[in-house]
Amino acid sequence: MTCKAEIAPGQGGSGLGNPHPAQGPVETAAGLAVVTGPKATCAVKIPFAWTVTGAQGGVVLSYEIDAVSHSGAAPLLVRSSARQGISTPFPAAGGNASLSFNLIF
Repeated sequence: MTCKAEIAPGQGGSGLGNPHPAQGPVETAAGLAVVTGPKATCAVKIPFAWTVTGAQGGVVLSYEIDAVSHSGAAPLLVRSSARQGISTPFPAAGGNASLSFNLIF
């Protein structure tokens, strides 16, 4: 299983209900899941440092989880789940934020 995540600044001053990213930097990262029995865990860390004025818009997150079979000659996408437009506030200056999502295929 693979996982991908993207973070972008939200539209400043529009509130967290607006899931549309503003123009600006976009950070992405990817990872591989660790499978233990019927459960897979995938963690992606996206370090970012932006200078923001007012910090009212927060950030907009997106993720994609892909289950890939390697039983044949070439990898084959078996299932995929994605979500876009997840709004969350900026962490405190110098701080960190952590979000978790549970998916069932």
